[in-house]
Amino acid sequence: MEFPHPTWLDRAIGYQIYPQSFQDRNGDGIGDLLGILSRVDYLVDLGVDLIWLSPIYDSPFLDAGYDVRDFKKVAPRYGSMEDLDRLIEALHAREIRLMLDLVPGHTSIDHPWFLESSKNEPNPYTNRYVWTHSMYEVPTGTGEGFLQGYGEREGAVAINFFWSQPKLNYGVLQPDPTKSWELPFDHPDVRAVWEEMFDIIRFWLDRGVDGFRIDSAKSICPDRPPLGEGRFYRELRGIFDREYPEAALLTEWGWPSDALKTGIHADFLLHNNLAFNELFSLPGWENGVPAPIFSDQGGDVARFYQHYLPHHEDRHGGLICLMTGNHDYMRCGTNRSISQLKGLFTFLLTMPALPMIYYGDEVGMPNVMGLKSKEGGFRRTGCRTPMQWDDKDGFSETPRTDWYLPPHEVPGERTVAAQVGHDDSLRTLVQKLIHLRKSHPALDPEAPWIPLMEEGPTLFYQRGEGEKALVIVIHPCQTERIIEWPLALSRKKPDLQLSQGVSFRKSGSELHLAPESFAIFI
Repeated sequence: MEFPHPTWLDRAIGYQIYPQSFQDRNGDGIGDLLGILSRVDYLVDLGVDLIWLSPIYDSPFLDAGYDVRDFKKVAPRYGSMEDLDRLIEALHAREIRLMLDLVPGHTSIDHPWFLESSKNEPNPYTNRYVWTHSMYEVPTGTGEGFLQGYGEREGAVAINFFWSQPKLNYGVLQPDPTKSWELPFDHPDVRAVWEEMFDIIRFWLDRGVDGFRIDSAKSICPDRPPLGEGRFYRELRGIFDREYPEAALLTEWGWPSDALKTGIHADFLLHNNLAFNELFSLPGWENGVPAPIFSDQGGDVARFYQHYLPHHEDRHGGLICLMTGNHDYMRCGTNRSISQLKGLFTFLLTMPALPMIYYGDEVGMPNVMGLKSKEGGFRRTGCRTPMQWDDKDGFSETPRTDWYLPPHEVPGERTVAAQVGHDDSLRTLVQKLIHLRKSHPALDPEAPWIPLMEEGPTLFYQRGEGEKALVIVIHPCQTERIIEWPLALSRKKPDLQLSQGVSFRKSGSELHLAPESFAIFI
């Protein structure tokens, strides 16, 4: 079954903002909504037109805001609802859409729903979360964690990720009669959860938000039976189609061929997927591989295609979202040169997918290593540091010792100030690639994508057909290489503004690739 997506997504350039680390405006050392508002011109200049904003809801911040205490309230540290309205208005005036992070699978332990659900006496919220009958009754083999001994209630409650995030009860397709907490989708208490979440979604869409990135999208129901969880998303998709046809749904599922058949508009390729790891995950990273493609050693594109093509060929009218990184993962700029990052962005912005840039990756920000965990960040903390606007105090006027997280001590050229206006900078190349993606028909997501070489360390593919086709060559590793140039492409020439380290030999029949080279042929 095909599920068409809003047409504006075809040309969208996404940009994730981690609000507490982007720009502080009120001087408390924590980024805020008015800080983002003050940087709208920067976003316009870069060329992005879809902002994904990590959670801004009221929260105790035991998991950096992914533990929501009130889904309809802006956390005071970020500002007010009026500040958000101003930001939405300013973004829309510049033709930029805003997507909020939705966390439907769990709440904070401080959420009023859970405070009621954890009481001993039955009430309308008793089944709102997944509770066993006894605090000693903890199911095994489910892949879920359970919190025991919390509140008055005699039971253990399922949790998502951290102990402070009790799991909401979305029901299952075929409940196990031996597990009384497994309720069918049509159970009134399950329907109450669905309707509450639909109400929250409508609340923000009616306020002008343009869609949602759904956190831990697969967590709302167990895998048994496969894709039972699609019922919720298909019902949600029906609401979008009827009431908000221009709004978009993007999921943190990581397995596009499954997610997109539920009606979701786009799904991330994540580090739970070998296709992502074979591209980017360096040794020592989470799910790192010995030699990903974007590494000094060079990988084998055959391994990437083996895992990526099944998703590309089974999209059900939706889009795969390719990211540079996010708030959970090592930054792409960590242990990579600027030249190698130029090839990475060339790939990202010429593939038939929705690109998503993590704030600061456009200037090559690396992880800040060795940081103490902040708000549940743990090993993720180093990818959440303040935006490197310059090597001074561009993020906040307050002393650096009071910043949300410490900045990179020696950022060098990897700041906005060092790269804006410089023709050879990474950020300038990203701007040019974004312009090309928006303007060239060969880079439409539905335009043909034809791999021209399916093994070895070089990405070599064609976008589009005929005279207007583009040919992309990316050779990220440290070794030189010569590849045979197809006779059918003999009229194609490299765009010198979008190329580095490539040259023809033997009257154009061979292409010499220097280390960390890339080119777009037009």
